Amino acid sequence: MKRELIAVTRGSGNVYRDLGKENADLKQLKAQLGELDPATQAAERQRLQERIELLRQKLYGRSSERRRTGQGGAPRDAGQEKPPQTGHGPRPQPKLEVEIRYHEATEAERICRCCGRVMVPLGEQYEESEEITVIPRRYVLIKHRRQKYRCPGHDGVLTAPGPDKLMPGGRYSPSFAVEVAVDKYGLHLPLERQSRAMKSAGLTVTTQTLCDQLAVLAGLLAPTVAAIGQQILAEPVVQADETRWPILANGKVKENQTAYAWCLLGRELVVYYILGSRGQDAGRQVLQQYCGVVMADGYEVYEALARGQPAAFTVAHCWAHVRRKFVEIQDHAPAACEEVLTMIRALFDLERQFKPLTAEERLRRRQAEAKPLVDDIFRWAVQQQAQVLPRSSLAGALGYLLNLEVGLRKFLDDPAIPLDNNAAERAQRGLVLGRVNHYGSRSAQATQVAATFYTLIESAKLTGVDPRAYLLALTQAVLKDPTAVLLPADFKQQLEIV
Repeated sequence: MKRELIAVTRGSGNVYRDLGKENADLKQLKAQLGELDPATQAAERQRLQERIELLRQKLYGRSSERRRTGQGGAPRDAGQEKPPQTGHGPRPQPKLEVEIRYHEATEAERICRCCGRVMVPLGEQYEESEEITVIPRRYVLIKHRRQKYRCPGHDGVLTAPGPDKLMPGGRYSPSFAVEVAVDKYGLHLPLERQSRAMKSAGLTVTTQTLCDQLAVLAGLLAPTVAAIGQQILAEPVVQADETRWPILANGKVKENQTAYAWCLLGRELVVYYILGSRGQDAGRQVLQQYCGVVMADGYEVYEALARGQPAAFTVAHCWAHVRRKFVEIQDHAPAACEEVLTMIRALFDLERQFKPLTAEERLRRRQAEAKPLVDDIFRWAVQQQAQVLPRSSLAGALGYLLNLEVGLRKFLDDPAIPLDNNAAERAQRGLVLGRVNHYGSRSAQATQVAATFYTLIESAKLTGVDPRAYLLALTQAVLKDPTAVLLPADFKQQLEIV
């Protein structure tokens, strides 16, 4: 069977669909539906028909989680005024380097048409206009000539020190490796594409050479990555998510493997671990001895790990995932979905009002305003569950909601717990775009290199610093002291002092 993977945008992240599997499931359901007796088993026929429609929607339908007007209610921001249209005029460019060029007319152009005399400058008056241009990237071969010295009275010889290098005798500068890392893991450019671009600019270099530069640089930056991970685990609340990461077997499709990129998100830092499985052992390796609150979706591994040790962490669950379940089935149960989605929308509206408040005030408002609404949602769910068909799509969404009730209520008692896990899904975007463009990694070592640079680059973005400048400063610090650690917040503070 032909297998095809397509990427679609959903909410705050990308979702990947295995069309081969879903087409097979669709055919199987249609066959089961045809074998049923039309006069009997009406409930079973209805359940199968709903599943067929859901698969058709996944295969061929729209993927946005925005609710459609007239079906399941208006979009969340339907009653809000849109910001004014800014048009296509020039945008301010405060970060661009400004170069001023003066233009003068020739003497022949300055001849007055009325009297024939030569015009003179009108003081310091100019007519100004702007032009944005590009200076192509240049690769330069720098020859370092290190002076040698000898002692007049002895045979000793001294050679002047040269520039810092990633490896002894290396030919490429540290800034070169940083550029390759940012282009691949920040801009998602595969090494083969980078190699061709370098060749067009006059530099001939193989992808293996670029890969070697990345591996050496990643090894030097490992202490800072470990420090980022430890700082996140020291926070009282973290968000967790995991996504697929391919490991390719040099063109041998049958030998390809699937690893998983685990993400732990703190307030301003994020760390990634690309491991061979999505099971409890991998989760235990990621969370280590963490004993705070983990905000996650309904993946059962987090619950299992939370029950596995006395001083384990607490799991809080995501309301956005609950909402998603009802958005997906709103065509099959429009009235029920409209009712619960309206309540969930009100819950998110309240949370937006609480966001700028202090922790104490947010907790008080959650208890006073959000808790009654949450109670109404679960009371409604219990009533609906007693009325729907046991194996219908609505029953599945209700079961998902009720099974996670304990975790979904956690935010009511802790002002630091967010309402949803969307921030962690947004933090996975870089990896998702990377695996689309360069198809994952080709070895276990390459997965560690990818995890290192994604951690540093995405953490720099969350902190609000330029990833390229941060990586270069971190590399220079490590070349002077291999044990040096430079967190993005520390680098940001250095820039503010300067």
